[in-house]
Amino acid sequence: MESLLFRPSLLQGESLSNYVYRLSKVNGYSTSHYILKTLGMKNHQYYSNSFSYDAIKNLAILSLKSEEELFERSAEFYLQKLGKQLSNIFLIKTTIKFCPSCYEVGDIIHKRDWQLTLVHYCDSHKVQLIDMCQGCESKLNFGALITGYCPCGFHLLESQVSHIETGSLFEEYQEFTYLLLEKKTAPFIIPVSLKDFLTLASKTITLLGGMSSFVMLDDLNDREIPSFTSRYQGELENERLKLAMVNIFWMYSNFPSNFYKAMDDFYQKPYTNRKYQKKQFETLFENPRFEVIQSAYEGYWNLQARKQNVHRALNEKYSDQKYNYTKKDLIKKYNLTRNEVDTLWRKPRFLKEVTRGGNTYKVFSAEFEHEINEYMLLKPHLVTRKEVCKMLKISDFLAMRLVGTQLLRCKEVLGREGYFFDIREVQKFKERYNSILHNPIFVEYGEISAAIKIIKLIKSKIISTDELSIEFLQSEFPRYEKIWFANHQLRGKQVYSLEQVRERLRVDGKAVHKMIDKGVLIPFEIRFHTESNRYYFLKEEIDLFLSVHIKIADAVLAYPVSKITLQRWVNKGILQNVLEGISNTNLLIERELKEELLRRGYILS
Repeated sequence: MESLLFRPSLLQGESLSNYVYRLSKVNGYSTSHYILKTLGMKNHQYYSNSFSYDAIKNLAILSLKSEEELFERSAEFYLQKLGKQLSNIFLIKTTIKFCPSCYEVGDIIHKRDWQLTLVHYCDSHKVQLIDMCQGCESKLNFGALITGYCPCGFHLLESQVSHIETGSLFEEYQEFTYLLLEKKTAPFIIPVSLKDFLTLASKTITLLGGMSSFVMLDDLNDREIPSFTSRYQGELENERLKLAMVNIFWMYSNFPSNFYKAMDDFYQKPYTNRKYQKKQFETLFENPRFEVIQSAYEGYWNLQARKQNVHRALNEKYSDQKYNYTKKDLIKKYNLTRNEVDTLWRKPRFLKEVTRGGNTYKVFSAEFEHEINEYMLLKPHLVTRKEVCKMLKISDFLAMRLVGTQLLRCKEVLGREGYFFDIREVQKFKERYNSILHNPIFVEYGEISAAIKIIKLIKSKIISTDELSIEFLQSEFPRYEKIWFANHQLRGKQVYSLEQVRERLRVDGKAVHKMIDKGVLIPFEIRFHTESNRYYFLKEEIDLFLSVHIKIADAVLAYPVSKITLQRWVNKGILQNVLEGISNTNLLIERELKEELLRRGYILS
């Protein structure tokens, strides 16, 4: 075998197939068939730039070029450099990409680096590469570059040139790509080689595949990010490959902020898909070079575990750092009953919504864990109203009167105020005042309300228990009662009846009674009668109550916020509903509402 007469020099960056094409042309051959036959090659090998060792050895004789120089321009160079697995994913062999500006010049119609899926523009002319006929939108092969025509008849010289937007993320990505190709390593999260970056890309696409694009490319930001395929499954068009690679570059370009954004979207995938893809991505960490990514990745899942958004096994692993609790967790940790846990779940401000496997669940927020701790300390001392009646030997009706006059106070239990009492306070009341309630003097006096008033006088230290007698009740008691009212600045002020309060608050009478029982409203005076009790409230206190509270219907008229938004804030516990568990009406604290509207930018001041 002899060398050819004309042996052109190798051009920078050209593929070996391009060199064979030029070698045939300069030696007067109409096609490359003669040289391919001499090399022992088929057309499909020629089109894919795949040259065997024997073909390269023969071509070295024909061209008088070194075998190493020729080998570096063949696809086998990347097969050796990247390995078979990465080559099958990132090396294009059945189709080609070309630069219309280079094609118009005519010397280089194909470059070796254009075979890589991560290259999408020509570094010489700064234009995007084309891989499809602009006439029929079918994929092109090397044969079309040789003839200049697509099988549909479209002339490739008529292809429109698309320039890269200066300063875009795509330009930044391609500059990074060519830096990888020119040097052994390039700066990234860590210094990476071409093989490192492609390994990272092949694992990252298992997370991103199927998700909406995070970046805008030629109005393709709503496009779905494709998964890579090997050459045996067909090759993706250049536009879709570009979308996938730029999203991978974006994910690590502002690390770890963009990484966590992508992880949040990945977490919204169905659990059955996510489980397999997560396992595939984690094989990346078998390479110790990606320790930084592993640390951020594990940190993300640790956070989800503490929020109880992941599998129970991870929850147990990080149980000492939990952010949320399920009902089972609370029962196990605090030995609560099912009813106690259900009580907590009826308080929206205690709860958070978390998403697991596409489904939304409510969990108890750990920021309110102090409520349970306080309850657990108080729990051994809690007694019911029935038990209080037995201790004080009074009727349930009288116990209700003592609660209504604030002589006995109900305790707030797990966020709800009900008829539970601290036994220590009850025993103290019994020691001091129970003898008054059962004193025969008050039986002769006629009304138990007198006993309650006497207790108030004693608590105010206006009188002592030694002064109690029939004569005192008949003559001195009214005078002392006036002193008590004067001391508390209650007499001489305008009062509202329960009916008037109901009208002012625009609620029913039952709701007002509940407000009294729960301490939302405190009566100025209760006059007990056989058939019913009469409640009186200070006008200034009711006016003050109305001035600091506002209903949702009134808030919608006063502030630029919708009723649905306010209702959602109440349900999430952002705003407190004063009438929760009392009435269907939502009554908000206006100061809290203003602060929330100001914080969210609904109002300026």
